[in-house]
Amino acid sequence: MGRGQRSKYPSVKLREFVTHTVASKSPFPLSSTSQLSSGTPFPLAHYINCDNFSKRHREFLAAVTTGIEPRTFAEAMKDAGWRQAMQSEIAALEDNSTWDLVPLPLGKHALGSK
Repeated sequence: MGRGQRSKYPSVKLREFVTHTVASKSPFPLSSTSQLSSGTPFPLAHYINCDNFSKRHREFLAAVTTGIEPRTFAEAMKDAGWRQAMQSEIAALEDNSTWDLVPLPLGKHALGSK
């Protein structure tokens, strides 16, 4: 199978939870009344009610739950938020002297990383 062609399955660790259910840009539909029929025995929407949170906190909750993570570097580069996040990560790694750049020995090839 070629790159990106293999079957992908949700994590078994999260099978009893409803994750990333907010698809709206509006932060206000976050409440126990917006339920999905996911077949999950204990959906979080049955236990969490965001109605008592402030407007700003509901906006924050919507922002952290609506995001869809890019699957490839190319997808991430199309999004200004992801580009900024990557630049911040690289800057932090460089500021903390996390690694040293050294030349490769002759005849050796660098390994990629995910």
